[in-house]
Amino acid sequence: MAIVPALLGPLLPLAGAAVPAQHSPVTAAAEVTPAAEVTFVDVAPIVHRRCTACHRPGAAGPFPLRTYREVAKRGPMISWVVEDGLMPPWHPVEGFGTFKDSLALTPDERKTLVAWLDGGMAQGDPAAAPEPPTFEDGWQLGTPDLVVTMSEAFEVPPTGADIYRNFAVPIPIEEDKWLRAMEVRAGSPRVLHHVVFDVDTRGRGRRLDGSDGRPGWDAMTGEGGGAAGWDDGGPLLGTALGGWAVGSQPRMLPMGLARKLPKGADLILRSHFHPSGKRESELTSIGLYFADEPPKKQLMGLQMPPMFGTGAGIDIPAGESDFIVNDSFILPVDALALTVGGHAHSILREMRIDALSPEGDAETVFWIDDWDFDWQNRYEWAEPLELAAGTEVFVELVWDNSEDNPNNPFDPPRRIGWGFQSTDEMGSVTIAMVAKDEADADELWGAMRDYKNERMRSRTRRSRQHEGTQSWRMRMGDQVRLLDADGDGALSEGELKGVAPRLASMADTDGDGALSYEELVAALGDTFVPKPTRPGDEVGVLVDLDGAEHDVLAVEGKTRANVLVFTTVDCPIANGYAPEISAIVKDHADDRFRFFLVHVDPDVTAEAATKHAEEYGYLLPVLRDSGQALARQLGITHTPEVAIVGPDAEVLYRGRIDDQYKELGRRRPAPTRRELRDALRSIVAGEPIAVPRTDAVGCTLPVPVEGGD
Repeated sequence: MAIVPALLGPLLPLAGAAVPAQHSPVTAAAEVTPAAEVTFVDVAPIVHRRCTACHRPGAAGPFPLRTYREVAKRGPMISWVVEDGLMPPWHPVEGFGTFKDSLALTPDERKTLVAWLDGGMAQGDPAAAPEPPTFEDGWQLGTPDLVVTMSEAFEVPPTGADIYRNFAVPIPIEEDKWLRAMEVRAGSPRVLHHVVFDVDTRGRGRRLDGSDGRPGWDAMTGEGGGAAGWDDGGPLLGTALGGWAVGSQPRMLPMGLARKLPKGADLILRSHFHPSGKRESELTSIGLYFADEPPKKQLMGLQMPPMFGTGAGIDIPAGESDFIVNDSFILPVDALALTVGGHAHSILREMRIDALSPEGDAETVFWIDDWDFDWQNRYEWAEPLELAAGTEVFVELVWDNSEDNPNNPFDPPRRIGWGFQSTDEMGSVTIAMVAKDEADADELWGAMRDYKNERMRSRTRRSRQHEGTQSWRMRMGDQVRLLDADGDGALSEGELKGVAPRLASMADTDGDGALSYEELVAALGDTFVPKPTRPGDEVGVLVDLDGAEHDVLAVEGKTRANVLVFTTVDCPIANGYAPEISAIVKDHADDRFRFFLVHVDPDVTAEAATKHAEEYGYLLPVLRDSGQALARQLGITHTPEVAIVGPDAEVLYRGRIDDQYKELGRRRPAPTRRELRDALRSIVAGEPIAVPRTDAVGCTLPVPVEGGD
């Protein structure tokens, strides 16, 4: 298993993505009254403010979101990820602390966006829509005082588990410096997910780097670091410098603060990589910004529980859905809290900080109620949080080791204890703060030191419940696709067959036992209802990139079945499966199957599909189902999704490739079931397919958009 970073920098978000600064302003979203038709004119400012910085060419987002056409075709996907809280990637619960650069949708923005998605995604007057923001190239914080770069690129394989790799980067300075900010430039934004930074003054990283024949090294235990950090320096901060994650923005430390960067030190990069489906090379550069003089205040970190919970009794029984660790600390002096962030592994669910004032007033100042291991950011309060002497700071961490937790790496669940592996657990929350009066800094530091030593001995636990939500309309829309066998956009009484009773009772306004296209749109909104197949559509006949026609619903001669893999060029989950798809094709080369890759993006060109096949190593016929008639006929709802078509156009199997993705954004370290391989083996053996239908997890099909830019 990969070894996760043992430390997340308990500091301000020194590093940020080298996302070019916006050159043009982003227009404020218009206030929409309930009676007004919501159009893209109202929605564009929201998308430009919350999405476009990452979703544009060359940035980390898998597809652009700038224009009406780009946004409308992704409408169902946007609705899903917004309702499930996956996007925008902002995890603090609103109303419990106010933080800088929040990506969270405001209530008005959410209301406007949902109204547009549910109301048919009208374009409105194109001339009235704001232009997408433009972005300047170059360093966002200006020219760095020093740029350091990995000595050698690291090769990220096309597939496999996420990779945690550490690199030592020399810092060529001839005297001690004071570091105010760091800015990250990823060589391959598609694979670099986050980086945690440390300073190494003892040369440990240099000795480990390349020791296994590749750039960097894996382990964070033994020599080269551990939970205690690289060096025994600084008030409980060691030499951690903070971190960077996709979507974060670089900022200077506030209040003239800076961290000491010793002469002769190395910068340690602890990098997290996501394989993208093709081989990539990552060569990370970091811009360093120095202060002209030492800071006037000392920055400290209060980590609760200390040492990432090594002494907190993290030993979570299998099936335990509410395993809780509590901790508290009383401030001896007035303090200013500046930033907050946490670290844990896969099965943490919640982390919360409450402050109880000396007068007895309690306030929740930070709360994440749906932890995501892939988005471990730090958050800076909009204004320094004033905490009076005598304030008691409470921290609560909640783990869910049940089978209902989609992030659980084990199926069935196993007992999970503290450890460095990604399948182990650890957990803590760190507040970066300063003494309000610098004369009190030593007293604050001493209290933190004493707290750390005492808290390594014991912890308490208790239980409570939590539930999540999912998009009912999205699920019903998927069910409509599956039931609509003739692709007419309606559900006849025969197609319903007594299923989806809630949908039928709600939508059947004329009481005829069937659901017309109009009734479905009225109940679900046309964003979620598949468009009817157009007259004259030749559903099964598609043309490959060489101009040859293929009737993919016809199984002829000695062919056992046709295997159709549905994809798009820009769905990261689909692209991540490219090596597995190629391996399956190779493994069954002699088994009389015909394999096809079918693109369902209405706008994909032959050139784009050709480039995609070359980049991801596909050696099977590539087809374009631009009108999505074939996808509708087969009940395809996501990419990647597979349909195995047998004689007489019978769908023998439809669904996912394997179960590596429990749900969108929730990925197992490795699949536990490989349904597509199992189905193909059953066909070869002449046996019934044990599981002929599964739910695919991935990107929803892009919506065909008529006109618009």
